[in-house]
Amino acid sequence: MQKQKCISCGNQFTLTDKEIDFFNNKNLNLPKRCEACREKRNEIEKRSRKNLFVRLFEKIVTSENNLTKAQNTFQFSFKNNGELKEHFIKHGRECNCKTPKKYLKTANKIIKSKKSLKRKEAEDGDIVYFNEKTGGIVFVSPKGYIRSFYLSDIDYFKRQ
Repeated sequence: MQKQKCISCGNQFTLTDKEIDFFNNKNLNLPKRCEACREKRNEIEKRSRKNLFVRLFEKIVTSENNLTKAQNTFQFSFKNNGELKEHFIKHGRECNCKTPKKYLKTANKIIKSKKSLKRKEAEDGDIVYFNEKTGGIVFVSPKGYIRSFYLSDIDYFKRQ
């Protein structure tokens, strides 16, 4: 048996030989707090861990919501303005777009639409988006920029 003074409340407490053997066999330090203070401290730590878990979970949910918002507001673009203008001149009219800005906006709508079909092109790894309703097909490079946008059909999309 060993008497100790609790570092929390200052009261004296006794450790039995069995308790001392238990701590020594586990290579643990002997307790510095009485049983009541240890229980109180464990309860505080338990609540703290629970609060930490809740805060982490809330951060994860917030991050996921922010990521979804970012994905919804992110706009894909062509490699540069020259590429955008070149493709707009070539395909803008067929896509019913009067300006390069409208052409880019329409391509982004196809990319973001949950109804668009999506597949990876075997040749160079582009992600191809196809809107069956409008026939719009958009190619996005592995680097994340739009390579092209024009009208096509489902058979052409399936061959990509």
